[in-house]
Amino acid sequence: MKLAQLKIEIEDQQIESKESIENPSIVMRLQASEFREFLQSNLIKVIVGVRRSGKSTLALLSMKKHKYIYFNFDSEILGSIESNNLNQIFEIGLEIQPDAHFFIFDEIQNVEGWELFINKLHRKKKNIILTGSNSRLLSSELTTHLTGRVLTLELLPFSFREFLGSNFKSEPLKIEERVELKRRLQDYIDTGGFPDLIQFEKGSKIAKQYLFELYDRIISRDLIQRRKIRNIKAIKDLSLLLLSLNSSRFTFQSLKRNLNFTSINTVKNYVDFFCETYLGFIVEPFSYKVKARISLPKKFYSIDPTLVESVLKVANRDLGKKLENIIYLELRRRKYEIYYLYQNNYEVDFALVRGRTLMELIQVTWDISDNSTYLREVSSLIKAAKEFKVSNLTIISFESNEDKILKDGFEINILPAWKWLLMNYD
Repeated sequence: MKLAQLKIEIEDQQIESKESIENPSIVMRLQASEFREFLQSNLIKVIVGVRRSGKSTLALLSMKKHKYIYFNFDSEILGSIESNNLNQIFEIGLEIQPDAHFFIFDEIQNVEGWELFINKLHRKKKNIILTGSNSRLLSSELTTHLTGRVLTLELLPFSFREFLGSNFKSEPLKIEERVELKRRLQDYIDTGGFPDLIQFEKGSKIAKQYLFELYDRIISRDLIQRRKIRNIKAIKDLSLLLLSLNSSRFTFQSLKRNLNFTSINTVKNYVDFFCETYLGFIVEPFSYKVKARISLPKKFYSIDPTLVESVLKVANRDLGKKLENIIYLELRRRKYEIYYLYQNNYEVDFALVRGRTLMELIQVTWDISDNSTYLREVSSLIKAAKEFKVSNLTIISFESNEDKILKDGFEINILPAWKWLLMNYD
């Protein structure tokens, strides 16, 4: 590739990056302060997450007071280069910004052999920021070469608080304000958390098309192309089946049976590949017995329940499952170790663990005022609390007011979903 063409591309990327920084409509992410602290370290800074979650924007906004060079390898030109051209690209960047202090490499995992190049720059004490839409950037590909020299931050789509933006208001709240927050939570559930969706009308065809095309790009580029998968139909069918199981239990055996796979190991590998793209996450059952954790069903949660509806082209899905998905994502943002409980006579949606100790049990339901739902959720929490000796019990509901339940010596906190999602956390 000609040097002149590469230089024009990199110069254009610098201009575009500066325009991003100056955009007044950008919502400041809650993790911005955490990432700014990363900048004080000489370790490699890594931001990972699903495509279009705002990783590049977060990295660039942190550069407002710094000299930097930005390389976007998701572009057609840089994304098609060979690893032996990386030095050449880096030199062009230094020509454009010779006094750069930070070097941002966006989606560099698209280039085979990128790890050795980054390792070399790090040894030369260059201050490096990486962003990527594949979880392996956090694990085998990077840490194999840079063990102990990486700071990582996972960025998910907008939280409810970020979705509210400047409209967020702390308590105490008037009745009208609480009603408005509940209405805005319904908007969030309907719209989803991808930053670009805010510009579209809620539930519009354009928004649905955006989500479908985003999913298709992730499957085609980050999964099939990156993993060099030959059986394209099989991986696409599995991906759709996983999305249809959102907030539900499954086993690898059931996936194998439903899709006529010949090997359960292939199923497990494909599920791992799918989750590498950040389209979804697997939650294991909690048990002190390793064998039980392996044999019991897993649960699947998507990166965004609205994306699921757009891809599967379904409407009016189980609102309780959508809310449960949103609560899972928020727990993940809060960096909890998340499991669920599954026994013969009860199930608890979330079991939060620290070390090997269960710290809190959480049930999620759309409407706790329904008597049968109330009895089921309370009964399950009490049974689990007795068995695992947990005292911190919570029910999160969309259709509820804040309350407390005293039963069998246990206190259960009932919280409206909007309030729980806006609670401060460490």
